Amino acid sequence: MKVVVCVKQVGALGDEVEFTEDERDVDPDYLDHALNEWDTFATEEALQLVERYTGVRLVRREVPEGTLLAVSGGRIVHQESFTPDRSFTEQLLPAVRAPQERSFCLARLAAIAAPAAGR
Repeated sequence: MKVVVCVKQVGALGDEVEFTEDERDVDPDYLDHALNEWDTFATEEALQLVERYTGVRLVRREVPEGTLLAVSGGRIVHQESFTPDRSFTEQLLPAVRAPQERSFCLARLAAIAAPAAGR
């Protein structure tokens, strides 16, 4: 069974906040990054699906940011560290509405995965 959950870390304000020189945005140095609430729910649901359909009881633990894990049979079989790229610019995706939402999301995932498959 293979399960993929696409997640995104979002900026979260810490205790101290400074603004950029033009005072139109928060200085990125003062932002923490955290998994957004919906992606947290999606990740938990994926873990529950794996447990339900494979009969494997997963032990949940937090891993450091920039950690990629491969899990097989409920055990970590490969662990890799990487430095998250924070230099990207986010592309706004158009709002999607059912019934086109499914096909749009699948096409977008295929476009994202295509360069990785060519490695």
